[in-house]
Amino acid sequence: MTIDNDACFVKTESFVETEVDGEVVLMDIDNGQFFSLELTGRRVWQMLDEHDSVNKLAAVLTTEYDVDADECRVQVAELLANFQNRKMVSVRAG
Repeated sequence: MTIDNDACFVKTESFVETEVDGEVVLMDIDNGQFFSLELTGRRVWQMLDEHDSVNKLAAVLTTEYDVDADECRVQVAELLANFQNRKMVSVRAG
């Protein structure tokens, strides 16, 4: 799946979340599956409320971590594609 770096992502409403011991634990309320996010995955999930595109997320992450901007965009796009495949996020229309 190819992710457009400017596409705007939004968390889907079928997940509830809580933080436990530095991890974000998500439960899909439709099928009962659990997911655990830590480190960068957790940080991206938290930032999705304010920064909704690969470019915006990568811009913040490159200030927080010692990472090349191009590599960061690739990694964020892969993570968002994974989130999208698990129906954790969707592309915002508009």
